[in-house]
Amino acid sequence: MITNWPQLLRELRKERGFSQKKLAIIARMPQRTLCEYENVETPHQLSVQKIEKILDALGYELDVHLRRGNV
Repeated sequence: MITNWPQLLRELRKERGFSQKKLAIIARMPQRTLCEYENVETPHQLSVQKIEKILDALGYELDVHLRRGNV
């Protein structure tokens, strides 16, 4: 199970060459939300639905078994 979502989201965004602002526009969410998700201290504060929305905007899918687990 992935335990460092903030780091993963930041790395995937940078791999795509997206700024937080650009990704926020594509994901249709506030840039502030992305910033918070990339810097959150405790993973349980992350919404699976928002993570899925961000990953979708980056061209990735949240694996089905992760959706069922405690992300």
